[in-house]
Amino acid sequence: MKKYLTLKAKKWKLDTHHHEGATNVESLVCKICEKRFRLDKIVLHSRDCLEREKEKESRVTNHKKLMKLSEVVFEKKQELVVRATIKR
Repeated sequence: MKKYLTLKAKKWKLDTHHHEGATNVESLVCKICEKRFRLDKIVLHSRDCLEREKEKESRVTNHKKLMKLSEVVFEKKQELVVRATIKR
């Protein structure tokens, strides 16, 4: 995780924001979600962003599995309807 964060931080674009106190606060732009956040929040943001990305991939995978299962159920239903019709 640390190695990933280090490589990711190198690729992120540094940006400078001016706040009311006339101090410069460095911020980063996440390449995954494209949100800006302060440099001191990199670990927290990266962990949250990675978790969200993994959940998104998991949802896509589960959706594909569900679609396959629904196709199988539909085919079985059709088969049962045909068998019931033939028996009559």
